[in-house]
Amino acid sequence: VFLRAAAVSLLGAMATNCLDPDYSNSGCYGSLSPYPPDEPTPAHWARLEWSPSLYAISSNSSNSLVVVGERGLVVPLDTRERQDSGTLDGLNAVWAGDGVAIAVGVYGAATRFDGSKWTSIPTGARAHLYGVWGTSGTDVFAVGESGIVAHFNGSSWTFSYVPGGYNLLSVWGTSSTDVFAVGYMGYAFQHAGV
Repeated sequence: VFLRAAAVSLLGAMATNCLDPDYSNSGCYGSLSPYPPDEPTPAHWARLEWSPSLYAISSNSSNSLVVVGERGLVVPLDTRERQDSGTLDGLNAVWAGDGVAIAVGVYGAATRFDGSKWTSIPTGARAHLYGVWGTSGTDVFAVGESGIVAHFNGSSWTFSYVPGGYNLLSVWGTSSTDVFAVGYMGYAFQHAGV
């Protein structure tokens, strides 16, 4: 949920084609503003729209933001042009770093950007994947339904599961031997070791 909110927020901040000269959002939203009339509206926000829906955003630098979404949508924000992701499956999460990017999504879909093109690298899992994080393009963790934790070593995926099979929504770590996953019901898990 946080990543989806961050994606919407950052995309809004990146767009400039919808702001009034006084940096209000009245030119974009008009009477549809969700804010009560007596409260100030957020300044410096504009809407950047894509179809289909956007679900996640990541970057390895300010010049290489990438967003992913429904039907395999991949859009680098430096070009703002849709790229072929190698899949038509919805992409729920993306991680970028070390000159590569990995996006994961529904029914175990995964795709990798190698610096020049996206290539489908299916996990083989049937579970939806909701979060992805890595230390490099050869050490990537993805998490999702039923407690699945998928690990990509640069050429293939392996699987493990958290106790209880709780749905996992996000993953992050400090190193490949110190990884955290969180999900529904307030559960958090820590993986210590390879």
